[in-house]
Amino acid sequence: SRDAIIERIDEIPEIVNWHAILPSAIILVSDLSVKNLGRLLRNDEPSRYHFIIVRLERGNKIGWLPLSIWESINHPKPWDE
Repeated sequence: SRDAIIERIDEIPEIVNWHAILPSAIILVSDLSVKNLGRLLRNDEPSRYHFIIVRLERGNKIGWLPLSIWESINHPKPWDE
């Protein structure tokens, strides 16, 4: 469930921020590779939920989202900034 994945995200210190932008989409802010993020989310055990991790790169995205979401995507920051 969404709550289960958010609970798992909150347990991973390498994820410095996240933003739940849609019912089935969460932006993660981390310096880790998608491969390492996937491993951490699974916690080396069979997954209780399905997910896909995609690296967003500047200039290689388009969509219709609120400005605050685009700010999170284009200028990701840890919570303490």
